[in-house]
Amino acid sequence: MDFHLGNRLHSIIIADILGVPNIGIQKFGSKIDNYLQKTGVLPQERRVDVLGEIGLDRMEKIFTQYQRPEAFIRNESEQVKKCLEIIGQ
Repeated sequence: MDFHLGNRLHSIIIADILGVPNIGIQKFGSKIDNYLQKTGVLPQERRVDVLGEIGLDRMEKIFTQYQRPEAFIRNESEQVKKCLEIIGQ
């Protein structure tokens, strides 16, 4: 896949894990919006309101500037491992 458009949070998360440039389609303040803000990777560009216009220039910008959110994914993974260790004690 070269580019992903999704309206489900986990489809955006999987695209990020795989390093696929993506746009989340949901309203401001939604789960997708919050997630995109947390990643810090083009959060405004990567969120579009339902029925909002997605211009070709926007898609090109994301496609050329997107970088897999390595630090964010690493941090989330470390936090999950810590929680699982605590649960396993």
